[in-house]
Amino acid sequence: MCGLWAGLECGTLAGAITLAWFALHSLTRGEFWWSKFNVAAGWFYDLAVYRAGLSRVTLCGAAVIMLFYCLAGACYGLAWGVPFRARAFLTTALYVVSIHLFAAHFLWPSFGPFARLWFPWQATLPAHVALFAALARYPVLYVRLVNDFGDPDWLPRQHPSPPADGFRTQPSATGFEAPGEASSSADSAKE
Repeated sequence: MCGLWAGLECGTLAGAITLAWFALHSLTRGEFWWSKFNVAAGWFYDLAVYRAGLSRVTLCGAAVIMLFYCLAGACYGLAWGVPFRARAFLTTALYVVSIHLFAAHFLWPSFGPFARLWFPWQATLPAHVALFAALARYPVLYVRLVNDFGDPDWLPRQHPSPPADGFRTQPSATGFEAPGEASSSADSAKE
């Protein structure tokens, strides 16, 4: 659960950065800032997204984009295993490249016949660089969540350090006595 939660946190951060970037990119191209969000709602509103203004279509498209990046982060969290831990930078880069290729060939075109015009590589590449930067924080987030809520297999357990003199102290023997010793003054009085 900690891995999934850390992945969702990274994906949410990347999604928020992507939404801001898409709005800025639309403004620099002379479009309305919400145009990419409207196009992303093409799954639900079909060609009506090209006539819609700032409305619930915009909110729906922004949610679709955010969902995509949250799922990308969650899948990363679930896939975090031995290969990812051994070469985190390389595997994260390969994962983000595969996400970029998937989105370019399947996700963005699925929004409608003209969706590729609103999601060129100049717009999506910086968004996926933001995803890479967010996923680079994954190990730190994961360790923090594990320290707060759990104890995973791969984290080294914290053992108390031995005393400085090298000898371990024995617990005090209160409440019972060693054989052959008088336990109390009452036992001595009975003899």
